[in-house]
Amino acid sequence: MPIRIHNVDRGRGVVIAGSGVLTGKELLSAHKRHLTRPAEEFGKLRYSFADWSAVGAIQVRASHIRELASLCRSAALANRSIVVANVSPRDALFGLTRMWEILSEETRWECRAFRARDPALEWLKQRIAERFSITDVPILDGRYESDRKAARDSAAGRESEQAGGIQAGPPAHGPTSANGEEKPPTSHPPRNP
Repeated sequence: MPIRIHNVDRGRGVVIAGSGVLTGKELLSAHKRHLTRPAEEFGKLRYSFADWSAVGAIQVRASHIRELASLCRSAALANRSIVVANVSPRDALFGLTRMWEILSEETRWECRAFRARDPALEWLKQRIAERFSITDVPILDGRYESDRKAARDSAAGRESEQAGGIQAGPPAHGPTSANGEEKPPTSHPPRNP
């Protein structure tokens, strides 16, 4: 699975995008490169936006998430002031993202998982404006939309080739509210014949 990591906003932000089959090995490898940058460089980081919408199948174990959280706790020694928004529309990936959030609490990073991209971006924009007075955020004006589309197209092309795991397709959850959280199902009265 390709995981693309773009540094944006003169090093104040990072955009992470995944597509295709998400393996624990690739997840850890990509994040190790990102999280073990020199402390001077990592210390400038203020926000992170991770979009896992184009992930088709998941081959990640809880041990991978624990190791990722450990990497994040170590990185936080250089920077405890990061706002992180994760977009994970599929149930299994959303669960793994929430697990990472809980295991990463010691970082003191402000983290939140979303099922949809727009609410995640709005929350991220609001939080970094309030915390750091950053208002011009490159990821909010579509400068990285072409990478997101390429990742989505790549995942869709491999969908039929994937065996096992969680297949690409619509999320297995119900409708979402304006903030990207799942709404309870609506019951409708039976119709008369």
